[in-house]
Amino acid sequence: MLADLMKQAARGCMEESGARLLFGTVIAASPLEIRVEDRFTLKGERLILPDTLIRREQEIQCKDETHTVILCPGLKAGDKVALVRAGEFFLVAGPLDAWQ
Repeated sequence: MLADLMKQAARGCMEESGARLLFGTVIAASPLEIRVEDRFTLKGERLILPDTLIRREQEIQCKDETHTVILCPGLKAGDKVALVRAGEFFLVAGPLDAWQ
């Protein structure tokens, strides 16, 4: 499968550079917890999230009603993610659903 070949190639590149590519599953969204390859769980300050993975909502006023609009849904339990490990920190890149 193409996704598996891409994962394998990415792992090879990352290992050569000293960084490491890992895969995990979000087990809780708030506070964020990610289970990595059934080996350990990450949470809190060790996770680095791009803005596109953080849930954002905006309230808008329309006439006499207030509505909440979801600008970015963020990660949810069950999402598969890729993580780039650099030292003690992990950059979260995902979710991976679109790649499968």
